[in-house]
Amino acid sequence: MYCVNCGQDVDEKEKFCSNCGTSLKDGKVEKDILLEITPSYKFFYIALPGIFKAIIRGIPFLIAWYLLGIVLKDNDLIKQIGENIFIIVKNVLLLLPVILVIIELIKSFIHRKQYKHYKYTFYKDKVIFMDTFLNISQRELCYEHIKEINQKQSLIQRLFNIGIISMYSNAETGAYGGIIMRDIENVKEVYEKINNIINSTKG
Repeated sequence: MYCVNCGQDVDEKEKFCSNCGTSLKDGKVEKDILLEITPSYKFFYIALPGIFKAIIRGIPFLIAWYLLGIVLKDNDLIKQIGENIFIIVKNVLLLLPVILVIIELIKSFIHRKQYKHYKYTFYKDKVIFMDTFLNISQRELCYEHIKEINQKQSLIQRLFNIGIISMYSNAETGAYGGIIMRDIENVKEVYEKINNIINSTKG
């Protein structure tokens, strides 16, 4: 059996893991699954940047809406072109920025749903990535084919305590270059656990 916390091989009679000290009671030990990870959805990290960009893209439309309002005060010009056309165009210009923000909110909602259906499961000899959102897909990578594993955090990701873990495979495996785990919470601790699991199986 294996400790769920660190992947150490343990005796099922033991009460605590000899490697990390984790209690092996209450499902802390598994016969097959060593570790399960899902991405962390952070609204302020994922959604807000897109909403901010949508607002920036909407500024020209708001400026045009304001200038059109000034034009509407020119009664002679309105009579020549038609007041209704001006009003429709003005309303559309005001509506476009709102639509851009709504699109970003919808994208954020879909992103959140996707993350709930992403799962990285680590077994004794391989890791399997499952995506059960809409079209179901699965990717498998054997530890013996992993040539490099690393973790990365940008400055902004550090503020939200998330990061990226990349597992690169040998080119001849045909495993699409490996598996990249994005937006993983407590990325340093998770990276250590994964590294221990992979190194223990290779050793």
